[in-house]
Amino acid sequence: MLSALEARGIAAAEAATDRARERVAAALRIAFPGVEVLVQERDIYLSGRLDIDDARLRWLGRQLL
Repeated sequence: MLSALEARGIAAAEAATDRARERVAAALRIAFPGVEVLVQERDIYLSGRLDIDDARLRWLGRQLL
């Protein structure tokens, strides 16, 4: 069983992860105006029209490396 300290640590880490995910989604909304950004559980989805040559896709790829 987890100690109270371990449980608090896990809860704090999960909260930090949620905040980071929301910050990433906010940055994507700014970088991709007109593209819908959805946060569902642990995933972030982009929905909309992007040209394959769109420089924003290269920017996103660099962020993921």
